[in-house]
Amino acid sequence: SQKDSQGLRNLESEGVLKKITTNDYYIVRDMDHSDPLLLTKAVDLLTNIGSLYKSEVDKAGLTYVPFEITSATRTIESVKRLQKGNKNAIKNSAHLKGKTFDIGYINFADYPQQRALFIQVLKSFNEEKKCFVKFEVSQKCFHVTAN
Repeated sequence: SQKDSQGLRNLESEGVLKKITTNDYYIVRDMDHSDPLLLTKAVDLLTNIGSLYKSEVDKAGLTYVPFEITSATRTIESVKRLQKGNKNAIKNSAHLKGKTFDIGYINFADYPQQRALFIQVLKSFNEEKKCFVKFEVSQKCFHVTAN
């Protein structure tokens, strides 16, 4: 857990945390309460989710709709700010550990087939114990923690 964003940047420069950026699989949204930094195992999980999802979409002959990362690693400071407006924000948030990210599902609104495939992919990773997935209705996201 880091106190502030500078602490996270220090971990990034030490190679502990890796920056995530928009790519062929997913879009990294601007983040108000977190930094687009994750531990290597969480970055690898994201890549594997994207890869499997893309192959499922291709197999189904559908247009690829990238998923969106809406939140990643938080600091103690950002969790305190977030607690003011979000009842799901807890003091010892999983987002403090660098292995949790949120995937918004609003971009799947007009693509029910892609959404169904994406949920299947998340379920398969969850069942294989590669991650823990929580569906957060109020935040319109999948809360994913790498194992």
